[in-house]
Amino acid sequence: MGHFVFNGRWVPIFRCDMVVKMNITWNTEEKLSMADIKEALKHYKQSDEYHRLRMYDQYYSVDNPNIKAQYIDRKERNKTPNNFVPSAFYKTIVDTMAGFMFSNVQYTSDEENYNEELNSWLYDNNYSIKNMKTGVNSLCYNKGLELCYTLFDGNTVKLKYACLDPLSTILVYDNQIEPQLFCAIRFISAGENSYTIDVIYKDEWQYYKLKNDEMWQYEEPRELFFDECPVIVYRSEIIGENSPFHQVLNYIDALDIVLSGNSDEIQRLVDALLVISKKMKDSELNRMQEMKVLQGMKSDDRAEYLEKNMSPEFRKYVSELLVNEMHKSAHVVDWYGTDSTSGPLSAKAMRTRLFDMDMYSNRIEKIFKEGDEKKIRIYNSMLPFINRGIQPQEVSVNYVRSYPSDFEDIAPILNNLTFVSTRYKLQKLGVDDIEAEIEAIEEEKQKNMENFNFDFESNEE
Repeated sequence: MGHFVFNGRWVPIFRCDMVVKMNITWNTEEKLSMADIKEALKHYKQSDEYHRLRMYDQYYSVDNPNIKAQYIDRKERNKTPNNFVPSAFYKTIVDTMAGFMFSNVQYTSDEENYNEELNSWLYDNNYSIKNMKTGVNSLCYNKGLELCYTLFDGNTVKLKYACLDPLSTILVYDNQIEPQLFCAIRFISAGENSYTIDVIYKDEWQYYKLKNDEMWQYEEPRELFFDECPVIVYRSEIIGENSPFHQVLNYIDALDIVLSGNSDEIQRLVDALLVISKKMKDSELNRMQEMKVLQGMKSDDRAEYLEKNMSPEFRKYVSELLVNEMHKSAHVVDWYGTDSTSGPLSAKAMRTRLFDMDMYSNRIEKIFKEGDEKKIRIYNSMLPFINRGIQPQEVSVNYVRSYPSDFEDIAPILNNLTFVSTRYKLQKLGVDDIEAEIEAIEEEKQKNMENFNFDFESNEE
C-alpha cells in the first residue's frame, strides 16, 4: 500500500488525521487507487491550501470574505445601517502586475525553421490569451496551471494545451529531494457530493466518478506518451505558498471597513444632532421628566444622542494612507493615487517609479519561468510525433515589460551629440533591428545625395 506525506508526516492511507496544511507527497511508483484518490480529495477540501485559494478568489472577485462575515453577522442581529462596500484593490494590483509582465511573452530560437514551427504552434493554441490567464492565476493564487494534451485526426498528431482551475486541481509530488509532479487530480462538481475526476500521469489519463462514498471508473484509461506529467505548474512566490500579494490583504480589510463605515454614516437618518424630545409624545416626555429625576438630571437638561464626530479630512487621510501602504507593500505603482492628479509625468519620471515594480517582477519571473521551461520541454519531447523534419532546439523565453517610451525626451539630446556613433544612438532609442535601421539611413543618405546632384546639375544648365 502506498503512503501519502501530509505536511512532512508519513500517514498511511485510511488512517489520516485532519490536515492543517496541504503538501501531498506520494512515496511509491505505483499509481493511486480509488481509495487513495478519495482520501486525497477529502483532505484537500479540508486543507489550508484549499481555503486559502478560496479566500484569494473572493478578494479577486471583489467579495471581501472578512468584511462580508461582519456584514452577515450584523444582518442576522438586525443591526442597521449595515452596508457592505468591498474595494477592488486585490484585483487591481494583480491585473496591473499581470499586464506589466505577461502582455508580450516572446519565445525565440536561433534555428529559423524550429523557431517558425514553435511560434506557429503557440499561435494555434491562442498563447497570448492563455499566457495572460495563467499569469493572472499565478499572481492571484500562486498556482497557475496548464495541461498539455494530444489530438489525433487519423493522420497527424496535434499537441494542445489549456488552462486549469487552480481550486479544482490537486497536485501530488514524488518524494525526491527536489520533488517532481507525480500526477494531478482534477475534480469537477457534478451535483451535491458528486464529482467527475480525472487523474493525469505522464503515461496514463484515468477517468472516475464519485457520488457520496461510491467511486467507479466510467471510461477506460487513455494511454499517454509524455516524458513527465503534462500538467504544468506556474508559481509566483519563491518562498512559501502564499500569493506574492498576500501582504496587502490586511490593508484591504482596513480600507473596506473605512469605506463601509463611511457608507453607514451617510445612511444614518437620525444623527447625533437630533434631540430625543423632538421625537417623543407628550406621555413619553412626562416619563422623561421622571427619568431625569432618577438620573440626577436638571429639569431643563435635554437628552441627546452621543455625538460621533469623525472629520471627513481624517477619513480621507486614513484612506489615502492605507492605499499608499498597500501599493508600497505590493511593489505596484499606484496610477490612480493623489500623485496622478498633479499633472502629466515625463517618461523618465514614470520609469523611475516603475523601478521597484520592475525589481519585484524580476523576482516573480525567475520562479514563473520554470513553468514555461517545462512547456517547452514537453513540446520538444512531442516534436518527433508532430513534425519529424524539425529537430528540438533550445528556446529563450523573454517577458518583455510594458515601459513608457521616453523617445520625445531623449531624441533631441542624442541628435545633438557628435561624439557617439549612430549605432549607439539607435540602441539608446530602443530600436529593435539596429542593422536594418543603419542600412535604411545609408539608403536615405544616398538617395538625398543623388537628388542633390540632380538639382545642382539642373541649376547649372
